[in-house]
Amino acid sequence: MAQQIAQQLLTGEFELHELSPEASPRRYFRVTGEDLLLVTSEQPPAIECQELLNSCGICSPAYGKCTDGGYLIEDCADTHLSHQPDANNYRMLIEDWHKFSRCQLPARHPNAGLALDAALFKRELQQFVNSYLTEFKQLQFDTDERQQLEDLCDSLANDAAHGPQCLQHRDFHCRNIMLFDKHPRPTWIDFQDMQSGPIFYDLASLYTDAYLDLSDEVFGLIIEAVVDLGDEHAMHSEDMHPQFQLTALQRVLKALGTFGLLLNNGRSDYAHAERRASIFAIALLDQLPDYYDLRKYLS
Repeated sequence: MAQQIAQQLLTGEFELHELSPEASPRRYFRVTGEDLLLVTSEQPPAIECQELLNSCGICSPAYGKCTDGGYLIEDCADTHLSHQPDANNYRMLIEDWHKFSRCQLPARHPNAGLALDAALFKRELQQFVNSYLTEFKQLQFDTDERQQLEDLCDSLANDAAHGPQCLQHRDFHCRNIMLFDKHPRPTWIDFQDMQSGPIFYDLASLYTDAYLDLSDEVFGLIIEAVVDLGDEHAMHSEDMHPQFQLTALQRVLKALGTFGLLLNNGRSDYAHAERRASIFAIALLDQLPDYYDLRKYLS
């Protein structure tokens, strides 16, 4: 399929080399001799999302030609933030994110009607129960335990969705940030799902990144950003950290649901990410007494 799509988009002779698959159904192929990647996807290129990033001064790969089933995009090489996770790169990333968070999707934008709300969080937490706890960890629950799980997940979904909202990338972690020498600042990718959501969602995703071990300095930068963002949205200081923790817990349990599904399908390359995410989840549960009963299923 990739070869057929490439023939519609490229001229002359070319070779395709598939890159490591990601969690989504999209697949990426490097085009030999060109500064281009071929992306096979049922979804069209997120041109409107890229235009919004450009309006905020945020670097992103340029799109090329497109056709049914795929498109071309600028090849930003292979250096992700995970390869150079130093404080200066995170500082620039957080500065850019603050600019992005103040933007609003135009009414005509295809994502304008989407939201990271309680209904979505409940569906994600149901996948955590089904794909991670039940299928991956192979836990069995009696009627009372299943009801407790359902009640806790519903409550967490509501709590995590509570409070002020702003624009979110929705999958903000080190593998979706490139360090490209032709761009002066970190380059964002996989931004097609940007939408409004709880203000701390992307920062919580960055804090609970399951793909690398962050330094104390970087953790500190993220917490500083949480305080700055809370102040910007007129939150009381005593509410900021608990709300951030609730958002982070929902996000990391959502990630565990995704990792469980991938591991169940033979993607053993996500085993390290699953372990990191479970450690984050347990640490958060130790600080959130209302949800501490979830801890026994993760230990």
